[in-house]
Amino acid sequence: MILTIYTDGACHPPSQTGAWAALIFAANNEEDTLLQGIVTHTTHQRMELTAAIEALYYAEKKAMPLSTVALYTDSQYVADLPTRRKKIVQGNFITKKGNLRQNTDLLQVFFGLLDRVEVELYKVKAHQKQGDLPNHNRRVDKWVRKVLREHLRS
Repeated sequence: MILTIYTDGACHPPSQTGAWAALIFAANNEEDTLLQGIVTHTTHQRMELTAAIEALYYAEKKAMPLSTVALYTDSQYVADLPTRRKKIVQGNFITKKGNLRQNTDLLQVFFGLLDRVEVELYKVKAHQKQGDLPNHNRRVDKWVRKVLREHLRS
């Protein structure tokens, strides 16, 4: 069975408040699941990565017979992580300048999930106009921004 997931994150830098969302479709497409959350003292990249992590936790916890998770993200940062993983881990999460890599805590969690869940990551263009076909990336993008706006208003 293939689980299809669309993720997105958003951040309001002045308040350092962020939101993440994941739209999850089971293979039978009978219903979709929307996960969301608010985080304080965060960045945009952390929210993009958190969305992917929470979606993969969901896939892992559902205990369904998964063959693959197809995860769609508009984040180049998240989409490139599997390619950069070996170098990041071999460098012990330290940058060339000798500093601890940003988001090390989330990177370690994400890489651990990649070891337990079969994931195919797909980079999609962000903020595309709605066309004739369903645009799930646009849907999750609009949702995460709405969640963040509503939180900031309250």
